Amino acid sequence: MVLPEPLLTRYKMHFSYFESTTSLFSQLTMPKFMEMGEWNRHIKRMRLVYKRKMLHLVSKLKKQFGQNISIIGEQSGLYLLIKLHLNGSEEWFIERASSYGVKVCPTYFLKNNSDSRIIKLGFSHLSCNEIELGVRLLKKDWA
Repeated sequence: MVLPEPLLTRYKMHFSYFESTTSLFSQLTMPKFMEMGEWNRHIKRMRLVYKRKMLHLVSKLKKQFGQNISIIGEQSGLYLLIKLHLNGSEEWFIERASSYGVKVCPTYFLKNNSDSRIIKLGFSHLSCNEIELGVRLLKKDWA
């Protein structure tokens, strides 16, 4: 955790006995990593990696589903939302995807009507091959 000096003092007073789940070595290494500019380089590299994955996911979804979906948030970062223009409830799509081993998430925070069929697809931990396989499985299951 990086804190300004006034908060650091208060933090130490209240949490000095708190057991951190991050090793002391990692904690001591991170400031050096940042001082050397490696943190900024890492962030730039990861943005490129995630941008490529996002573009790959969007491309595969458009190819497989065409007009049957609307993509929301193509520039959002590590996930995107898709609105399904297919028959079935959000819960049905989530359950079916799960039966094929594809994890998709509900979007409770967007619930404004009961007809909503908006699904959250995360991709940060997936390779491009896994993204492609996941989209093919969703197409096979949902279409």
